[in-house]
Amino acid sequence: MFFSDPWLRKMGANLFTNIETLIAGVAAVTANSAPTSELKKIWDQLNTWKKVTDFLKDPYLISRWAWVVGLVSLGSLYVYIALLFSFTYYGIARVSGVAYSWTDALIASLFIPFFVTELPKSPVFRRRCNTSFFQLEQTEHAWEHRTHRD
Repeated sequence: MFFSDPWLRKMGANLFTNIETLIAGVAAVTANSAPTSELKKIWDQLNTWKKVTDFLKDPYLISRWAWVVGLVSLGSLYVYIALLFSFTYYGIARVSGVAYSWTDALIASLFIPFFVTELPKSPVFRRRCNTSFFQLEQTEHAWEHRTHRD
């Protein structure tokens, strides 16, 4: 919606119209005209546009700010979703009759994704872990059986 071609053309035309109006206001000033507050306001707006265009010319600065804005946006979205899930966890605990405070639910919902990475990811690795678990269990069972015989 915001980056569609008709929308960009419309916004670009409005942007250039505003800048042309500012430039026309400054061009009407002569050496004999007295400085007014409106002229100062126009001059400040033109200086702001100059700073914006200088900022947009630096690709390194743009990329850094894009990363910062993106990470802040993603972090805000993450915290918002964690907040929603904390209410869900708290409500489920309350309906179930479990003593679970909302702050504990919030902390759990914030940090659950960090603990999910502890789980094995590949089916082969999961099978290997299950096999190791059963081998360990059989070894313990054999050890118990051997100690009870002696």
